[in-house]
Formats: sequence, structure tokens, C-alpha cells
Amino acid sequence: MKHFDYKILSENNRVKISIVIPLRGKIFDITGKVLAENRQIYRLIFDKEFRANKEESINMIVSLLDFPEDDKSYLLKKIEKSKLVQVPLYEALNWLQVSKIEENISDLPGLRIDTGYSRSYPTSLKTSHVLGYIGSVSEEDINSDKFEIHPDIKIGKNGIEKIRDVSLRGKPGIKRYEVNAKGNVIKELSIEDSISGESLHLTINEQVQSLAYELLKDEESAAVLINIKTGGIETLLSTPGFDPNQFVNGVSSDYWSEIINNPSLPLTNKAISSIYPPGSSFKLVVCLTALGKGIDPNRRVLCNGAYRLGNRDFHCWKKEGHGSVNMWEAITQSCNCFIFDTARMIGIDSIAAVARELGLGEKTYVELPREAKGAIPQKEWVMKMFKKEWQQGDTLNCSIGQGYVLASPIQLAQMAARLASGKKVDAHLIKKANVGDYPSGKFQNLHFSEDALEVIRQGMYMAVNSARGSAFRSRVQDSEIIMAGKTSTAQVISKRHANDDLSKADVAKKFRNHGMFVGYAPFDDPMYACCVIVEHAGTPRKSINIANQILLEALSCNNYNPK
Repeated sequence: MKHFDYKILSENNRVKISIVIPLRGKIFDITGKVLAENRQIYRLIFDKEFRANKEESINMIVSLLDFPEDDKSYLLKKIEKSKLVQVPLYEALNWLQVSKIEENISDLPGLRIDTGYSRSYPTSLKTSHVLGYIGSVSEEDINSDKFEIHPDIKIGKNGIEKIRDVSLRGKPGIKRYEVNAKGNVIKELSIEDSISGESLHLTINEQVQSLAYELLKDEESAAVLINIKTGGIETLLSTPGFDPNQFVNGVSSDYWSEIINNPSLPLTNKAISSIYPPGSSFKLVVCLTALGKGIDPNRRVLCNGAYRLGNRDFHCWKKEGHGSVNMWEAITQSCNCFIFDTARMIGIDSIAAVARELGLGEKTYVELPREAKGAIPQKEWVMKMFKKEWQQGDTLNCSIGQGYVLASPIQLAQMAARLASGKKVDAHLIKKANVGDYPSGKFQNLHFSEDALEVIRQGMYMAVNSARGSAFRSRVQDSEIIMAGKTSTAQVISKRHANDDLSKADVAKKFRNHGMFVGYAPFDDPMYACCVIVEHAGTPRKSINIANQILLEALSCNNYNPK
């Protein structure tokens, strides 16, 4: 219809223009399974331009639909506060409600039904921290965004929805329609179609992600699984989660209060935003540093349960000690004393350099907001942060993954991938356009000799598969797939006494050690690396068991057959 054609409309009728909200791009997992989609909804709109008696219209609609009386004051405030001319009152009416409104539309001045779409997350809590959620535009969003946002378009507020919001949201169209003096729609005149947002394919494997969720949903935990060949993250889980569907049309005060007051922090993505003392997994870094310094892995250290530095004893976890151990045995049995002595020889600055090459103390730059950097301390860092000189005791504490050292689960999983492959595997969540974009040879080689890496891998193998290994009791016994890894317990608080055991069940949960496992599989042809952390579990046993199941599921999905 041309502009001059509008002149034929009667004086009592008007032409209205509204935007056509674009379909938001869908989000898929690596197999093509839908993680975020759009469902058709019916919305009730109040148009301020007609200066209808809003109190009368609201009273009638609340009565007609048998809604609570409290809705009246809520809807009136919504109309008054909204800067929109066309204010959405209800976002998801059912067909029966729509029928009632349409039958009585002539008696509802200023109100009309509009067809739209609402975001839907079929995997809900399982992928909440990966996907995030969408919500209404705020003043802050409008002021900070580089692109024009219409206030009636929902935008990404967290997760991948936020990071890739511009490409996902698309571009709006324009709809012209004829209305009478009461604001009731008579007919549609023309429409300029919107442009749908771009769909997005992630590296997440929903099947493995779902298994991880079922195993960890009752815990405060995090799990990350990385495809070593591609760097694609096939599982990234943080529990407890939240339901992103609750946020789409405005989160209720009850649900918001429930999650914001939950001490388990369901809105925090523990996989990337929480940082923990890495515990004994950091011993791998110390050993790799020593090998790079030319220290013989056959060198033996006597562990009698404590290591003397000045007038202070630094204790091994095994009170009676491990006896004489070399590097392989120290990794296998997680001997503190061997690590203390080795770290003292090589120094914290050398250890820090190797830690950073393995991806610790630096963001992975995964495509999610609020990633934590962690902490890999050096002498200058402590002086800058705490205005104090570095002590040799600090080196010993850090060498076993305590003290100032902090890492996120995604960093530790990426570290395992790099140790297993000898390459600078970079973790990512968004699937590349073509498989050829990430052949296994694309990653740069790490600056470590293959011989040094092989010592570390053999130590990780023995930690899981040797009878004296720290993970031996929790290994997969009925599988032909051999795994390698390292157990850790991360202290939440410092011990008051050397003999205190913060892993026991009778210790208050909030003070109990975190249990952690970092590993990869298969040992002879590494395909997946993982990190599982269960907060306040006391020991790593639960983390090992869950990591085993996640690794096996991922290999099964990849149709891996042991040779």
C-alpha cells in the first residue's frame, strides 16, 4: 500500500505501525540437537496512543480472564512506568484466553492481541550456565550497546545468549494495520518481514552434558570435558543450576528470591568463574618444570611424613611417609615431600612460567562472560599484592597447589588436554564452520620435550592404574579403556593443627575439603580431557567416579572402539 492510499481511510480510523520482532537464532549442540528455540505465543498489548481509560480496560480484562485482583495494580503501574507506546501486558496467553479476548475486543478499548515468539530452553537446568538467558532491554543496555535495540526486543543477559546476542537477535520488520477510534484492529494493511537471527552451533554434546548433570545435580560442583583433538568443550556444567525459562518473560519475585538467596550460588558458573586451590594436580606442573631444568626423574627423595624448612615442618598427607620415592612414584602416590624438595630447588618463578604455558593463571577466553583469571603467584606479584617479601615457605605451599595458587575447572581441564597432547589446546564453545578449521595439527607444540611430557603422562597413568596410585580404588575396572589422571583435595580453610584431617565426614561441610580429579582418556590415544570438582566432598573419590563415567560416555558417543 502506498502512502497516499491511507487518505481513503475514514476519519474515525487510523493506520498504526508496530515492529515485527525477529525470530531469535536457534542454538544447537554438536549433534544438531536443539538447546534454545522459539515457540509461538499470544501477547496482550495496551496502546497508550488511544488514551483509552486504562483503569476500565484493566478491570475488564482481569475480570474476563479470571486473573487475581492484585494484577490490576501491577498492570496499571506497568503501563505508567513503561516508555513504550504499545505496552505488553501479558506475554504468553493460552488459546482459551485469546478466544475470550477476541470475543469481547470491542469492549476493551486500547487492547489488542499480538502474535509473537518466546524463547524456550528444552534442556533447562542442564545447560543453564552455557546458554544463559534473555530478558527485557534496560536503560543500561540501550546506553551501552553499539547497536540500536528496540525496547520491545528481548536481548541476551548471560551465557552464550549474551556473548553472541547481536547475531542471534536478528533485525525487526514493520507491520502496518488499520484500527478504529477505540484502538481495535480492523485489518492488517502491509508487512515488511523481519530478518531472523543467525543460528549457532556449539561444541556441547547434550547427551554427555545430561549425564554429567544427572550425576552432579545434587552437589555443588563443576565439570568440564574437552575434546583434545579440536579443543571443543563437550561438557561445561555448574551445579546447582537455574531454569532460564523463568527469565524470558520477566522472572517472578519468588523465583528470584529463591535463587539469589541460595548459598550454593546457582547463578554462578563455577566451571569458569569460581577459582579453587588446585591441590595435588599442581604437582604435575612442578615435576614438568623440574624436568625442563634437567633434573633426573630417577632422583630419589626420602619422605618420612614431614619436610623440614628452617624451624618449621611441612607435612605430607601420609603421616608415616612414603619412604624413598622418585618422580614417577611421587606423582603416583601424591607425595608432598618429594614436591617440596623439588620446588625448593627450582624456585617459584620457573614453576609459574610452566604453569602459564599450561594455561593456568590466564583466561581461556571461552565464549562466556565473567571468566576468572585465577592466580599463579611470583615474587613480584606477592610484593605488589601484599607488600611482602616472598618466603621459601610460600614456594612449598604453592608447590602442592595451596597458598596463593588458584585455578578454575576449565583451566585445569585445558591443562590436562595440553599435557596429554603436548600441544597448546585452546578450549572453545562455538563450533567452527568446517571440521577442517580445527585439524589436530593446528595447535602449536608446547615448549616441553616429549621425554619430559612422557614422564608426566606415565605418572598420571600410574596414579590411576597402579595398586599404589591415589586413584586406583576408584578406577574403571570393567573397561578396556585406560585412563590417566591426578587426584586432588583442595583445602577450604587452613588446618589449626598438623594432624587435622579436613576430609572426614564429621567435619562441618562448609570446612570440608573439595574433591577434585583431572585426567584424560584413552591413555594410548588421548581424545578427551576433563576436570571434575565436587565442593566439600572431603575426598576426590566422587569426582573420580563421575569423571570416569563422563569420559566413557563421551568416547561412546564418538563411537570409540579400543584397539
